[in-house]
Amino acid sequence: MTEPFATPGDLVLTDVSEIAYASAWIRAYCGWHIYPNQEDTLVLDTFGGQLLLLPTLHMTALGAVVLTADTSTVAPATLSWSQTGAIAYRPAPGVFPIAVPCWPIGLRTTQVTFTHGYAEVPDAIKAVAVGVAKRLPAGFTNVSQEQAGLVTRSYGGINFTPAEQSVLNRYRIWP
Repeated sequence: MTEPFATPGDLVLTDVSEIAYASAWIRAYCGWHIYPNQEDTLVLDTFGGQLLLLPTLHMTALGAVVLTADTSTVAPATLSWSQTGAIAYRPAPGVFPIAVPCWPIGLRTTQVTFTHGYAEVPDAIKAVAVGVAKRLPAGFTNVSQEQAGLVTRSYGGINFTPAEQSVLNRYRIWP
């Protein structure tokens, strides 16, 4: 399990589960783990072209890039990358841009090792995690429905407020 965005001390709670659930919902909404800074290796589908997009908005290092068809490694000197997770081939000096190599076309064609995520939880994310966790009912579990005799109790997920969505949208990978 990845680390939650806040601690029980932030809520004056005795149980971390509320913050863990809030953190999981934030990660699901944003489409990536956000925190902590960690190394991941992913095998990706590529569709040609010069640009490969990784599922992150805070990339801090690029490791090995391997083309899975022949297990060849792409030389780091031929690549450039951005903090938002875009990796591109660099044109060789003096080479007309049309001659620049492209990513292969196919499913599971490229394996990328990269480091991404924030070293510290961004304050805005922590504020949303705390706000969501405080709205959870006491003793909240991930159970969607309970029944005892004729009494049935259903639970829904927590919806983010418009202000929370506005904050989270800055950290969200849009489909």
